[in-house]
Amino acid sequence: MWMAHGNFFINGGVRRREKVLNDFKKHLNSIYWVNNLGYIVMYPEGSRFYLIKESGTNFAIKNNLKPLEHCAYPRIGAAKTILDVVGPKNNSKKPIKYIVDCTLGYPKGIVPDIRDALLQEWPHGISNVGIHYKIHKVTEDMCNEETLQQFLYKCYQDKDKLLDYYYKNDTFPNTKPRLVSFPWNRMIIVEVFWLSIFFTSYFFIIKPLSIYLFQVIFTSNI
Repeated sequence: MWMAHGNFFINGGVRRREKVLNDFKKHLNSIYWVNNLGYIVMYPEGSRFYLIKESGTNFAIKNNLKPLEHCAYPRIGAAKTILDVVGPKNNSKKPIKYIVDCTLGYPKGIVPDIRDALLQEWPHGISNVGIHYKIHKVTEDMCNEETLQQFLYKCYQDKDKLLDYYYKNDTFPNTKPRLVSFPWNRMIIVEVFWLSIFFTSYFFIIKPLSIYLFQVIFTSNI
């Protein structure tokens, strides 16, 4: 299912950075224009803050930046690669025009783990999640690595202030909250669909292929 969504996981550290980003560029070229996606969802700082909080603080100190309390400074490699491929300098095709900066705020800063969320065991009994959106127009100067770096660092400094305010006041500053409910029947349909895809893939592709490979390997050794 990860591959079916066209996802790409960037990891490997400094040693493999160039190769991974090059693979990511090839990945974008192979699926973005062909499927006319029109958007890319990216987690420039990583998807799990608790795993990178300490390393994020060390990164800030090492680069003479003010350490952030509620998030971590992003790495810009993936963002730069995206703009290189689908940014405004690509005149041959329709480029990405906007960056939608999305900030998630959990009540009192307590993020439920996936088990508690599935079992509806929410911290303090509150299941609401605050989502703050800010839209930036993509400009050609963002394709410059240094300009992009300063832009993203500023975004995350602002994000840290937003989260600090939210955790103290249960709302984002200078906004008018709007409650959005996600229907249960829609969630059930989505889950049933993906479970059906998983079990169909397992019984008709993964399992037969595994049995075939097992038989081939052990038969050849006899």
